[in-house]
Amino acid sequence: MRQYNIEKTEKIRKTKAIFATLLVHFGLLYGLFYMNNGKVQDIMPSFVIEMMSGDKSEAAVASTSNRP
Repeated sequence: MRQYNIEKTEKIRKTKAIFATLLVHFGLLYGLFYMNNGKVQDIMPSFVIEMMSGDKSEAAVASTSNRP
């Protein structure tokens, strides 16, 4: 008679499912980038590009050099 460890088989099944899901998603992402020949700016919306470029801060409002 054989006894099966249900927790072990569930853990293996979950690991395989996560791996397969990641593989599919990365494959789709790679395909999308390959189709656009590496032009990431064409894929991303403008607000994402602005967010990734960072804040372009201007000169400081208060400075210590012009004190009366």
